[in-house]
Amino acid sequence: MKKAACVEDTSRISISVRLPFVASRAVQSEANPQPNTMLPALGSESIRAHLDAVERALALQLRPGHDCLASMLGHVANLGGKRLRPALLLLSAQVFDDPTDEAVQLAVVVELLHTATLLHDDVLDGASMRRMMPTVHESYGVNSCILLGDYLFTRAYRLAASCRSTYPAQLVASCATQLCEGELRQQATVDRWSLDEEEYIDVLRQKTAELCAACCRLGAWTQHASTEQLDALESFGRYLGIAFQLFDDWLDIWGSAAVGKSLGTDLAQRKPTLPLIRLLSTATTSSKQSILGALDENSEAKELLIRQLLDRSDASEYTLASAQRLVALANDSLDVLPRGPAVQSLRSLAGQLGPARK
Repeated sequence: MKKAACVEDTSRISISVRLPFVASRAVQSEANPQPNTMLPALGSESIRAHLDAVERALALQLRPGHDCLASMLGHVANLGGKRLRPALLLLSAQVFDDPTDEAVQLAVVVELLHTATLLHDDVLDGASMRRMMPTVHESYGVNSCILLGDYLFTRAYRLAASCRSTYPAQLVASCATQLCEGELRQQATVDRWSLDEEEYIDVLRQKTAELCAACCRLGAWTQHASTEQLDALESFGRYLGIAFQLFDDWLDIWGSAAVGKSLGTDLAQRKPTLPLIRLLSTATTSSKQSILGALDENSEAKELLIRQLLDRSDASEYTLASAQRLVALANDSLDVLPRGPAVQSLRSLAGQLGPARK
């Protein structure tokens, strides 16, 4: 893998871009499709060697400096994952040329950052399972889990800062700020059943999509892509990230335990998500009052009632159609890029992305 010179470009550090509101304009599907719940093999064989290099580098980053960390870091290493974000970064680089060593390094950075957010998310959600394994906070306690997440983030930032340019570290820091702000905004939506779709989509943009956007931008940046190309790939990642989270919303209600993560946490945590927002927005005045009353009671029987009402509504189809529209917008973003196997792999990845867990 060749090396690339880092070019200083701090003109686009802030990636807080407000998306045009698309969820409310989603076309209703004729049936309730059952999308794939397993993410397909990411990318193409052409980046397989680079993904293998990412795995080796991740193993080094998760090597403990002290014995007391060995078990926890081993647990994190065993969680594995689909490596969606490293694949996005590497494929975005490959659009222009063979991914460089720097691209592999940055792929490790984004996976460390993503893993750190998962540890914190599991604490916030009270989740007991992640990828068919007990969550870290269930096995080692909340305090250790939070500190371990912080530990992984600092490793990620240090690795980003070791590039020959400050740009990756600045972009990663900006992205992390977006993630934290998005999570704080979502915490503020608890019990806020008046939340509308547009605001909700923007929360998802911050808490999930900006990291995907940064992955795509960083990959293209390592290959000295033009501003137009950087923007196109960033938009692809942002649309895809929101779609991914909407699929996740769907799965939290209608998925199965086979996906390997605790389900039903959004309703249990009293967080409005798109299915519930859709249910409330289409209910009659009397039905809406009954739904709000059931939500306020917060009992197991009332939760079952909410689930039954969701099943009877078009919330499932609407959520999936909204996500699929975003996937289409993601693919449209790629039209300005040179045609080739990497762009086709990105389109294929987007097209096959169903309600997969993170």
